[in-house]
Amino acid sequence: MMKKLKQIVLILVFILSSQIMFASEVIQGYGVGYSRRDAFNLAQNKFALTNIKAAHDEFETIINSTGNKDFVLLEMAITLAEYGFFDLSDRIFSMLDDYEITQNYIKEIKQFYYPAKRMQTNDLLFLAEGYSNIMYNNYAQEAVLEVVNNTELIKSRNDYAFYILALGYYEIKDNEQADNYISIAMMLNPDNINYKILKVKILLEKAEKKKALKLLDEIEKSGFQLDEFKKKLFALREYILYKTEKNDSEKDYHLGKYYYLDGKTDFAQKVLLNALSNNKKINQEIYGLLGLTYLPTSLSQARDNAQKSLKIGDNFEGLYTLGIIEKVQEHYKQSLKFLNKAKKYEKNTYESERNIAVLYKKTGKTKKSINLWKKILKKSPEVYEGYYYLAETEDGTNSEELLKKSLSYNVLFVPAYYKLAEIYINRENFELAKKYLNNANYIDENDFRYYYYLSQIELQKGNKEESEVYLKECERIEPNYKKVLDREQEFEK
Repeated sequence: MMKKLKQIVLILVFILSSQIMFASEVIQGYGVGYSRRDAFNLAQNKFALTNIKAAHDEFETIINSTGNKDFVLLEMAITLAEYGFFDLSDRIFSMLDDYEITQNYIKEIKQFYYPAKRMQTNDLLFLAEGYSNIMYNNYAQEAVLEVVNNTELIKSRNDYAFYILALGYYEIKDNEQADNYISIAMMLNPDNINYKILKVKILLEKAEKKKALKLLDEIEKSGFQLDEFKKKLFALREYILYKTEKNDSEKDYHLGKYYYLDGKTDFAQKVLLNALSNNKKINQEIYGLLGLTYLPTSLSQARDNAQKSLKIGDNFEGLYTLGIIEKVQEHYKQSLKFLNKAKKYEKNTYESERNIAVLYKKTGKTKKSINLWKKILKKSPEVYEGYYYLAETEDGTNSEELLKKSLSYNVLFVPAYYKLAEIYINRENFELAKKYLNNANYIDENDFRYYYYLSQIELQKGNKEESEVYLKECERIEPNYKKVLDREQEFEK
C-alpha cells in the first residue's frame, strides 16, 4: 500500500512540475506551470505596447530566475540587444561560463547591435521607448520629437540616440534627415552593423544603388558566422534587389525571398503567388522558392511547386526541395540523386553537401561522410552539424570539444545537447547532464529524449520508481522510443 501511495505521489509531483521542471523553472511571481518562455513572450508584448519599464523588469526577472547558466539565454540576448536593453544582454553574458560555446554569440551580438559606450539606465529606457514607438506603434514622428528635445542626450554624442533618430526619420520617409543622423551614428561607432544596415536602406530610398551595394559588400566582409546574422545579410541583399529591380514579377520574387529569409513565410508565399506571370524564367524561380517555403508544413505542396519549377528547367531550389522530401521519406538513393544535381547550381551555402554527408552516413558510407564533412568545414567552419557528425566518429577523447564547437555556431542545435548529456551521464556527472538536458527541453518541449535521459539518470542513481515515471512520459510522447533510439545508435555506428 505504501509503495503504491509513493508512486501516486511521484506521479502527482511530476504532473505539477513537468511543464517547468529543469528547463523552464519557476519564474518568480508567475506561479506553477508558467514557463520562462511564456514569461518572455509576455514581456515582449509589453515592450511592443510601449510599457517599457514593466517589460525591462520582467526580462530582468526571467534572467535572474535562471537556476543554471542556461546557454539558451543567448537567444534572448539577441532580442534584448535589438530592443536596446544592453544592460540585460550584458547580464546574460556575465552568467555564462563555457567560453567554447558562448564566444561567437557574445562577439557577434556586440558587433551587430552594441553602442560605442555604456548608457545610464534612464537613457537606455528612454531610447528603448523610442524604438518601440517607431517599430511597433506607428509613432515615429512623436519618437523623433522626443529624442530631438532631449538636449542632454544629443549633446552627449550618444551614437545609439542618433541611430534612433535616423530610424524614426526613415520610417516617416524624411530620407535626408535619416541619412544625416545615421551618418553621425556611424562616425561615432563605425563597427556597428545594425547602423550600416539602416544606412543601406536609406541609400536605397535615395536611389543610390551603387553606394548601397558597396556598403553591403563591406558589411559582408565582417565575417559573421551565426545563422541569425547571416540570414539578415542575405535578406538585405534581396531587399536591395527588390528595391532596384524594374520588372514587377522579378521585383516580387526578390521581395518574397526577402520575407522567406526574414522568417515571414506566409508573407513570402502570398507575394510569390501574386508574382506568377507569363515569363517562364521568372516562374521557374518563383515555383522553386515556393517549394522551399512549403517544406516545413506541406511536403505535397513543396513537391508540387518544385516539380513545376523543374519542368521549366533545372535549378537549385527545385532540385534541393525534392532531395529533402526524398530524404524525409527515407528514399536515400533518390535523395542523393537530386542533391548531387542541386549542388551544381548552389552558391557557397553548402546546403546540398551538408545533406549528402548525412546521407552517406545513413547508407553506410561512413568514410565518405567524414571526408565530406571535413571538406565542408575547411571551406566553411560555421557549418555546425559537421562538428556533431564528426563527434559521433570519435572515440570519446575529442567528442565533447566537437559538440561544444557545434553549439558555438548554433545554440539551438538540439541533438548536440542530448549527445553532451549522454557523455556526462556515462561519466556520472548528473548535474552537468541535466544542465544540457534543460537547454534541449527549453528549445523543444515535446522531444521524448528529454524524459528518456532523465529516466537514465534516476536509474543510475538507484531511484527506480522516479525512473519509471520519466520513462512513462517518454513513452507517452513516443510510443516507439526504443526503436527510434536503436535506429539512431545503429546509424552512429
